[in-house]
Amino acid sequence: MGTNFHVGDAARVRANITDPVIDHGVQAGRWQTRVDITDWQGIITAVRTHPDGRQTVTVEWDAVTLMHAISDWVRFWGQERCRDQRFGYLTLEASLLKPATVRDTPAQRAAERETLAEYIRWNTVYTDLCAAAGITDIERAGIDVTWGTLLKATLLPATTRVQEEGESEGLRALRGILDGRRALCLTGSCRLDDRLHGEPRTQRLLREAAAEGGDVVRVIACWRAPQGLVEQDVVVRIHA
Repeated sequence: MGTNFHVGDAARVRANITDPVIDHGVQAGRWQTRVDITDWQGIITAVRTHPDGRQTVTVEWDAVTLMHAISDWVRFWGQERCRDQRFGYLTLEASLLKPATVRDTPAQRAAERETLAEYIRWNTVYTDLCAAAGITDIERAGIDVTWGTLLKATLLPATTRVQEEGESEGLRALRGILDGRRALCLTGSCRLDDRLHGEPRTQRLLREAAAEGGDVVRVIACWRAPQGLVEQDVVVRIHA
């Protein structure tokens, strides 16, 4: 337990250890589930020895660890409140770690962090998109939702059910258009069996977006409800 680590050493988390930052979120009522990080491995990037002799170290999780990180960990660290922390790094008591063997390169670690960061950015947009379309409860009920993306008068086909493991053509198109940029999702008009249902919003939102500049995309979420075919517009304003 008295291992002294140095910058550049590889280290592995000992058994039965949970992420302390997530633990704090659970205790504060901001998160529901602790995340076990037993056997997670990385490279020591900073070492601090305290007056009482304790040693704390900052670990940069390696590419193998990040590749297998569970979704709860990714979602927690992707939250807005965690943006002030360095994603992919964690400070721990040195006593919670044991020596290990390096199994990747700095470039591989950086690439895997960027892959996860892109996933987090898209997941945030997708969550906002669903909220603006009002389909969260519908998806939970198991109803098929398809998506279309209207850009420059071209309606891209939406032929695939929206699933965690896949995206429709419309969502893939939107993801490509965003290219990592920020998005604001606004609820537009709704049609029921091709007839306007509720307040007409889409054209007003599009005009406002055009007046302020920047890219704008109209996304259409479609699903079959008991009362007919629902088509819900979402106006997505894209910022650099």
